[in-house]
Amino acid sequence: MAFTRKFLSAMGVEADKIEEIITAHTEVVDHFRNQIDDAKALKDEIEKLKSDKAELETKLNEANTKISGYEKDDYKGKYESEKAEHDKLKADVAGKETLAKKESALRNELKGKKYSDDAVKLILSKGGYTDKIELDKDGKPTNLDVIFKDIQEDFAMFTPKETVINSAPDNPPANAGGKTAMTKSEIMKIKDSAERQKAIKESIESGSNDFRI
Repeated sequence: MAFTRKFLSAMGVEADKIEEIITAHTEVVDHFRNQIDDAKALKDEIEKLKSDKAELETKLNEANTKISGYEKDDYKGKYESEKAEHDKLKADVAGKETLAKKESALRNELKGKKYSDDAVKLILSKGGYTDKIELDKDGKPTNLDVIFKDIQEDFAMFTPKETVINSAPDNPPANAGGKTAMTKSEIMKIKDSAERQKAIKESIESGSNDFRI
């Protein structure tokens, strides 16, 4: 049976007491209803936390599985190995570029000093001078003069011979100074006796046999 005013009145409860009882009863009912609502909300929150916990546990298991796989495959070791190989390759490329610059500089130096193609090839391949060449920050050789001295000593048989031209011969030609040597016939045509004698003397001094006895 519902707890109502009619019920209380039938029980002989006075009218003013009925309102007090109804008010008190309503407060009690509302209190329990609030507790029930709070309990339901708490239950929903607990269920959500359980779901979140299950999801996190799943992700944690997946992460542990990946970590185990990484450790098994040794990704760190592979990375370090590949990095070391890359660094070595990079150093090899740089070394070859430097060697090419040194060889080019030495080849140009030898060519400039008139060494033959065969001599240049032999010196570059057998001499071991390329590694001794020092380059500045711009890639220019700084000690080719020292290297070239060693090459001259070690490969003297290939050193080009310099041709020396004597600019002051023992018997200079008669046309030295821009003058053309005169023939005997031309000299004898000179009318002035003094000039003719002078020309004869110059002809004899130049080595001509036209007026020698």
